[in-house]
Order: sequence, then C-alpha cells, then structure tokens
Amino acid sequence: MYEFLPIIYNSSEGNEIINDYYYNKDKNNSNSNSLVVLFPGVNYSCEKPLLHYARKAAVIEGYDVLCVRYGYKLSKDDIGKEIIKTVSEEVFQAIKNCDNEKYNKLYFISKSIGGEVAGNIADKMGYHNVKSLYLTPTPSTVQHIIKTDSYVIVGTKDKIFPEENIQFVKTYKNVKLTLIDNAQHSLEIDGNIEKSIEGLGKVAGVFKEFFEEN
Repeated sequence: MYEFLPIIYNSSEGNEIINDYYYNKDKNNSNSNSLVVLFPGVNYSCEKPLLHYARKAAVIEGYDVLCVRYGYKLSKDDIGKEIIKTVSEEVFQAIKNCDNEKYNKLYFISKSIGGEVAGNIADKMGYHNVKSLYLTPTPSTVQHIIKTDSYVIVGTKDKIFPEENIQFVKTYKNVKLTLIDNAQHSLEIDGNIEKSIEGLGKVAGVFKEFFEEN
C-alpha cells in the first residue's frame, strides 16, 4: 500500500515547491530500499504519458517514487545553461529529504532537459550509485550518459537529439540505446495515434527491463 507524502523545498526564487513522493508502506516488500526519481522536461510534467507510465512501472515493482518539480520554469533556451546547476542543487535537497539514508538503490528516469538535472545529481552522488534512463536527452546530457551504464530512448526524428548525437552514443558499449522509428521529441509519431501508442508500448518494455536488470 502506498502513502502519498509531499516533499517541500524553497527555491532560489523564494517559492515553496511541492514534490510528489509515493512511499510504499509494505515493510515486507523486498524493493522498499529503492527510490525512483522522475525528472520532467520542458512543458513535460510527470503527469504526461512517458513519465506517468514510468511511475506506474516503478510502483508495480514496489519502489518508492519521487516526482520532481522545479523551482524555476525551464525552457528550451536553458539547455546546457548555468541555471541547470542551480536547479540540480535544489532537486538534490528534495531527494535527500526522502529519507535517503534507507535507500541502497537509486533509479533516475529523466525527460529531455531533465536529463541534465539528473546527470548533474548523479555526478554529485557518484555515477556508479545511480542507475539512469534518459528519455529523449539533450546533447548536453551526453557527457553524463557515456560515463556509466545507461539506458537511452530517442526518436529517429528528434530534432533536439539528431542523428550525429545518436551515432556518437552508439559507439559506447555501456549505453543501451532504443530507437523509436519516426518519433519526434515527445516520442510520438506525428499524425499517427496508433503508431504513437505502439511506440509507448516499446518504451514500457524498456522500463520493465530497466527495473528488472541487476
């Protein structure tokens, strides 16, 4: 049984930010020592399909889940910018407020610019201490992706992470890359609902593998 708890921090802009924390109360659950952190993207909250189903997959496994909100409204213009470090520091505090000492497994699932935030925090905590899955990453996220065993899912028509980035990531054997044919940055296929849902099913399969792989 899950309990919903708010994790609150004050942003550098003086706003109170409430993060959604789903806590598994079943002490007999073998996965209760694991925390999944979801990092949203620009205009892509944890309620949208990719991260919604990431949370569902984590709950099925019995993991605790933190759905992050940022204290600063990020835009595409912030990709690779200094503001990411500020946001990362704030989110890091929220993660620590999740009774972090009890967790011996951390899973980060990020969307787009959220991968830059997740990567910065993984760097701080030690890449080897975090298992990471990057959904439609930005080019600035590559520096984090290649430094540890990572999962990456990207569409072949993603204008933010184009073919040259895909080919570069492919050269690293520690990266498990999944391509969604004809999908753009939201991993949807323009003008084709059926194919978009089919792609989402493929992503769901990667979530399952990501959580179950030791």
